[in-house]
Amino acid sequence: MRWCEKRLVRLKALPTSTAPEGMPVLHGWEVFAAVGRVEDLVLNPRSLKARYLDIALDEDLTRAVAHEPHILVPVGDARVGMEPRRVYLDGFDREGVAEVPAYLRMPPVPEVELAVRRPFEPHLSGTAFDSDFFDSELCGQARFLEARG
Repeated sequence: MRWCEKRLVRLKALPTSTAPEGMPVLHGWEVFAAVGRVEDLVLNPRSLKARYLDIALDEDLTRAVAHEPHILVPVGDARVGMEPRRVYLDGFDREGVAEVPAYLRMPPVPEVELAVRRPFEPHLSGTAFDSDFFDSELCGQARFLEARG
């Protein structure tokens, strides 16, 4: 199997489908600003650290942006809500969905990850993928778990 195919995987694709330590089971949680629901986590299978949320867009939003029904959002750009079963996106609204590339539910390759992160980190260059890529706060599981006040 190629490097890029083993680097990130969907949680549902793992044999045990066990959420990373400290992460709640997010399947079905509502995503605010009213964009959809969490479908899955995309994580590093070796470290079991979550990197992205797989968000199933609301049907009306999918039609409005002529988009595939799923997007990826860096875990560090979202927060677990104080309300039960809610995830909030920081600085992101329904209109912002059009800027995020569709997630075709394949293991994201570096070029796709750059495209996913660009709406959240506009300063990223087209060739900015290196070993420090996941050191950004946008890929930080700890930031995601900070309760929204």
